[in-house]
Amino acid sequence: MEKPTFNSTFRLINDKIIDKLDYSDGEIFYSLIVKYLCGETYYKKWNDISDTEKNYIMNFINKINTNYLNRAQFNELLLLIEQDRMEEDFFKFLWEEKITKENFLNGIKKFRLVSLLCYGNFRFAYKSMSLGKKEDIYKKLGPHWKEIDKNYFSQRPEKAIDIINIEREETQYIGQITGQDIEKEGEFIIRNWNNLEKKWGFDELQELKDIYKQEGEKVKKVQKDAINNTNIYLTWDYIDIYIATSMRNSWEYEDTYDLIQNVLKDKKLEELNLRYFDPTHSLCPGRINKGIVEGLMLKRARCTIYMVQENDTMGKDSELAATLAQGKPVIAFIPEIDINKQKDKIKKLPIKYIRNRLLSLMQEILYDPSNTDKFKEIDIKFNDIIENFLKIVKSDSTEPILSLWKKQDSKIKKQIVGFDKLCQIISLAEQINYDKKAKTLSKYHPLSLQINLESGVANGLLLVRSYKNCVDLLFNLLTNNLRFTIKEKPVEDAEKIENMRNEEKTNTILEEEISKSPFRVISNYEKLSNSFWNFYLNSSVQYFKL
Repeated sequence: MEKPTFNSTFRLINDKIIDKLDYSDGEIFYSLIVKYLCGETYYKKWNDISDTEKNYIMNFINKINTNYLNRAQFNELLLLIEQDRMEEDFFKFLWEEKITKENFLNGIKKFRLVSLLCYGNFRFAYKSMSLGKKEDIYKKLGPHWKEIDKNYFSQRPEKAIDIINIEREETQYIGQITGQDIEKEGEFIIRNWNNLEKKWGFDELQELKDIYKQEGEKVKKVQKDAINNTNIYLTWDYIDIYIATSMRNSWEYEDTYDLIQNVLKDKKLEELNLRYFDPTHSLCPGRINKGIVEGLMLKRARCTIYMVQENDTMGKDSELAATLAQGKPVIAFIPEIDINKQKDKIKKLPIKYIRNRLLSLMQEILYDPSNTDKFKEIDIKFNDIIENFLKIVKSDSTEPILSLWKKQDSKIKKQIVGFDKLCQIISLAEQINYDKKAKTLSKYHPLSLQINLESGVANGLLLVRSYKNCVDLLFNLLTNNLRFTIKEKPVEDAEKIENMRNEEKTNTILEEEISKSPFRVISNYEKLSNSFWNFYLNSSVQYFKL
């Protein structure tokens, strides 16, 4: 077997619990072995150990500090403190040939890192690994023990057939809703030609008819290309990344397009020769076929990028959960909104889309009393600005708001008093909305943590808010070079559970460096942990016998 490159400093920046412990203290040294290495929860306390045994333990500490301990000697220590011995392969995995003062704590930290990554329970991990052979240990570790050189990706064969490119502003035509909107508006013009001609004039109406005819042809071509792209995706021999997104409006297609351009086409990732499923370039006829295609891509992809947007859907959330349940990583991308830049972006949108965007934010953000003061900083009468805008853009059968009519757009925008402030209000609402979603997903939402269905390990969501962080995190993830910190975090509402010991009021977290998100979690609540590991790995689906 290739010599492992995995070592205690490879991906572990620090262990907040172990790093602060001074093992020269006998009681601390004892807890390091029994609690943090062997994973015992209920064990004989230091004060219950005889003075003779305490002296023996201090002798072992002295041997580490002045010379070393080999495996046979360390096993004597384990038996002395009533713990299971370990086989040679596991000992060497932790400490090479011998334990010294330089590597003693590193070996324990390495064990804790591996336990969090692959086992989900310290006691179970020790029981399993201490008796394991080298091949078994590294098989369980899977890809975690070895850094992957970027040449592994770049040297993969080029694809024989590539997808057809679709322009950013045309990606919206893939969508059932946005594509149908163009078709419906074009049909409306033909159906109401006589009434509209009296109102708008023949020349204007004829120009609109031609615009909608041209765009209608574009919709057909784009959708044909997107279906062909799906067939091409189905031929590729590997998929690295799945993009989970919900796209109902034009700006959602464009936001997804921008993410792909700024992240997956960044120079750092382009060198990896990655293949990804781009939902802005794919269309599948029929909901059943679409569901099967997406299920296949989720199964094949190494990881998923989950786009957090104004409105999230069951489909996208299920894709997140399905990825985590496979034990694969999910990067959640939540944009950080620069209000001035977003304001300029919104001002260029068609009036119809500005109205829809405003309406989607009204109930939960704009009319939330806790946000009122923030909007008053833009204009104390911000509600009047919103209401006046909605009165002007109220669409009816005699004066519909058309997506493609630029002259109408320009005319309406000139009529709106405080249009610049309106766009600033929407931008602030989007900023509040995304900040709220980021806080919910990182601190409160149980969806951000899913159980790997095969191993039972708690697999966490990695949340980033900038393109750069997304690029760096994705690169580290694909090359197996994530950096971690082990820490303990308090359990919310722990005081509500009777007889919970102090050490059970925390969870052990493996925190990823860039996202500051829990990548893995081990619950220290003994009753839950004991029940979980008694049932989980022995559970099977039970069917009713009729």
